[in-house]
Amino acid sequence: MNTDYDVIIVGSGLVGCAAAACFGALGLKVALLEREVPTQQATPDERPLTLNYASVNVLKALGIWSSLECQATPLT
Repeated sequence: MNTDYDVIIVGSGLVGCAAAACFGALGLKVALLEREVPTQQATPDERPLTLNYASVNVLKALGIWSSLECQATPLT
């Protein structure tokens, strides 16, 4: 197993995944670590999340926003 990484990120939440995508886009070798191994019985994380305009722009630049946009609802 290759354990030679440029960046190791602990936590695969929104910030960890976005950071991994950023570093990966720069051509760096990234390890993304999570405390628990997901199982088929695991329920998805359904906590609400508020993103500001700058955060949406970062996700757009990473090419991630298009797959999330359908689940977004603007605050009014």
